[in-house]
Amino acid sequence: MTRDDEITSLGRSLWNAETSLTPIPPISLSHPQLSVDQAYEVQANVARLRAGIGHRMCGYKIGLTSQAVQKMVGLSEPDYGHLFGQMRIEDGGIGDRSELIDPKIEPELAFVLAHPLAGPNASIEDVIAAVDYAVPAFEIVDCRIQDWRVRGIDAICDNGSAARFVLGRGRLPIRDADLGSISVKFERNGEIIATPHMSEIMGNPASAVCWLADKLAEQGARIEAGEVVLTGAPCRPSDVAPGDVFRATFDTLGSVTMSWR
Repeated sequence: MTRDDEITSLGRSLWNAETSLTPIPPISLSHPQLSVDQAYEVQANVARLRAGIGHRMCGYKIGLTSQAVQKMVGLSEPDYGHLFGQMRIEDGGIGDRSELIDPKIEPELAFVLAHPLAGPNASIEDVIAAVDYAVPAFEIVDCRIQDWRVRGIDAICDNGSAARFVLGRGRLPIRDADLGSISVKFERNGEIIATPHMSEIMGNPASAVCWLADKLAEQGARIEAGEVVLTGAPCRPSDVAPGDVFRATFDTLGSVTMSWR
């Protein structure tokens, strides 16, 4: 089997795992020689399979923004995944736990772009100029790898564990905003889980978007106008169960909510 065939096969295995709700063993164990670049090729292969059945890409998610977590999974930088319109749940909507394998939820700050953003050497000022507004968001991650036994290579192949996302209704122009100082109250069934600040995201969520623009430039891509970027989680995710109701309330931005059945 050629390397291209191997990458195609891995992509199909991950897509089958997602659609059948049957996770696969860690790719980092079955294919220990796989490089970061090759892992992104696997991810791109799955994205093409989605596009082939009509799924529309609408942005990106950034993950592994903590250096401690990067070291734990064997990477030296964050990772990213693709977002598709079919992943979106409306604010106040209901997620179906039976559609996913082992989902977890985390609050994030999302950016919606007014103009394209391209690397290399993207700066925070470039991000500010490109972003239309920030919105409160949830990302729901799920793992097509058995038991969340994920190294960095697994996470990249598996589209950064992207599964669903929710965008709130609040909008914040970011030019004069102190993004790092924004705090969020993350609640499950009315109980506060965490109260982190957005400075947990590389000091400033805009820094994470700079990294994304530069990483995409290595592959001849850019973030397009109208696309959404989930900038990363400032705290640990929460497990979800049918009947759960989650709310994240952001300073100056308002809240985002969703429940599960």
